[in-house]
This record gives sequence, C-alpha cells and structure tokens, in this order.
Amino acid sequence: GFGASQMISTNNVAELLAASNAIATAIDSNAKKVLIKTDSEYVIKGIKDWSPSWIRNRWYKQDGSPVPHQDKWKKVLSNINTLTDKGASFDIKWVKGHTDVHGNIIADKLAVIGCMNSKMGHEKVQITTSQPEGYWKDKNEKNPLLHHRTLFFNTLRHSHVPGEYFLGNH
Repeated sequence: GFGASQMISTNNVAELLAASNAIATAIDSNAKKVLIKTDSEYVIKGIKDWSPSWIRNRWYKQDGSPVPHQDKWKKVLSNINTLTDKGASFDIKWVKGHTDVHGNIIADKLAVIGCMNSKMGHEKVQITTSQPEGYWKDKNEKNPLLHHRTLFFNTLRHSHVPGEYFLGNH
C-alpha cells in the first residue's frame, strides 16, 4: 500500500506510519501471525529496545528529553497490543534496504508513489491485501531480476544481446 498526506514529514515518521498501518491492516484482516519486514532500524529498535524504557520513563529518553513522535510511537505500540490481545503472534525483522528483497523493492516503489501524491497535493491511502505466497519468501529460486517489475528483457532473437535488459515504468 501507499499513503499520501499534506503533513511535513521525515523518513522516520513515514516508516512509523507504514508500520502502524501494516499492523492495523493485519488487525482488520484477523491475521494470526504477523511478521513485518522493514529496512528501518529506527522502527525495529524503537519497538524492541527503546519503547519499554520510554514507557517506564513516561515518554522521556534517558537524557531527559521527550521522545520524538510520541503520538506515532504510541499508535504503533497500541496496534501491536491490540493485535496480540486478539491472539496473533507478532514479530519484526530487519532486511537490508535497496537490495534484491522483493517486498522491500515494492515498498520503496510504493513510497515513491506516496511521496509524489503528497507533492501534487493529493491526500490518499491505498492498501491492497493478498495471501502471502511465494512472493514473500526470504530466498527465491529464480534470479531476482526476473521479479523486478521495471526490468524488461529483449526476446527478439535478431537483436538480443545476452545479459542486456531495459529499465522502464509501465
């Protein structure tokens, strides 16, 4: 999915909103097992490492300053609690960004769509859900270039150059 808004944002805020919306979508679909894969160390460390001390310290960091983006962090943690209260398991895993992890490639493309919509003044959110099948495997038996939606291969024998591909946006 992607989203666009008129708010001025940072990458960290966008990552938090993405995680929160992903968990909310899992809640709405009555998912029983949720694994979020993200390239945001900020979100992972916030959920796994930092949030328990933030809550203990009434949303202040160890240096005494308030936790940035508290409202968004509280929403993420509230969504996780709602999900687990409904009996679902939850985990979050880091994946290296800008590599051949197919889900991350698609997420980056959707982030660009959301950013462009925001720049054009369009506020919209679009989320499509589907059953997780081979699409989300950690390891894929096929060359990752074959799964890349913007790469096109020349199949005309008379002009084919081995290893050559075209980059496009259909």
